[in-house]
Amino acid sequence: MATNSDKFIEIAAEQVLCNVLGYDEGRVYLHMIMKKDAKIEEELSYSKCYRMKKNLFNYGAVGKIKNGKDYFYYIPLPPTFLYYLGEVDKKIIEHLEEIYLKNHKEIFMYNFAQLLLKDSKSFISFMVRTLIKNEARLMLDSKYYEKLLSAELDKIKKLNIDEGFTKTMGIIDDEICFEFMNLNEESTKDLIGYISRKDDHKEMVKRFLGVEL
Repeated sequence: MATNSDKFIEIAAEQVLCNVLGYDEGRVYLHMIMKKDAKIEEELSYSKCYRMKKNLFNYGAVGKIKNGKDYFYYIPLPPTFLYYLGEVDKKIIEHLEEIYLKNHKEIFMYNFAQLLLKDSKSFISFMVRTLIKNEARLMLDSKYYEKLLSAELDKIKKLNIDEGFTKTMGIIDDEICFEFMNLNEESTKDLIGYISRKDDHKEMVKRFLGVEL
């Protein structure tokens, strides 16, 4: 049974999302992480819903994924992006992250999935923080991650990025690997990459990171 405190944080979380993302965008994102997509379709036309998701992609709140299909489709990304968008109460973000993990953990369990993202910082931070048990080896710009991964720093081996290196990559507990890089298009700063549990991808990333095989 939900307590008054639970109801208060639910209301506060929706208000924060609407303030940060826009009223319609905030409600669409909340329904997406709660897996209530049918409610979105009841309230909004197809064209408006698509436009809201496109806006959310530009905010870094949703991404596009291709997993065993011939096309990309929108998925919600972890609400960790709120850490980068202003002063949002940590309890509200943690509440939204719990909802996200309950409903969307399978995104990190796919054998292989290709992703398009506007920004990878919050996605990678959440993935490492949520999945790490023993060790993660990461090649990334650490200044963007140390705050969010402070509790996991003793388990993380960070490799410095050479100037001009455009990839962000890593492997978590020798189980899941990821790699993201900028699309080679002048008109966009979007990122393309993958998360994978396949051995051939893991071995490739491990060799690149200098992990002992």
